[in-house]
Amino acid sequence: MAFWFNSLLFEYLPNAGLTPTERDVLDILFARQEPGGVLFITQAVLSERLGVQQPNISKALGRLSDLGIIDPPHLRRRGRIRLHRLLAA
Repeated sequence: MAFWFNSLLFEYLPNAGLTPTERDVLDILFARQEPGGVLFITQAVLSERLGVQQPNISKALGRLSDLGIIDPPHLRRRGRIRLHRLLAA
């Protein structure tokens, strides 16, 4: 049953209205996640990796959080991000 929900989520993502920066951040999060969807990466590293200013990374993470793709800010710790369980590897 979880596979069915994963399918729908991945069909939804292309139409989620993500900006190019949000999509690039999400791609990095998917690529670097550990089992359970947890990853350790700072906004500074994302900023450097994408060549985007850190405030734009913060805004992208905020939007991904608003969409429920990653944990809300109060559950994130410095450098620790967790993807929604249906998107986790």
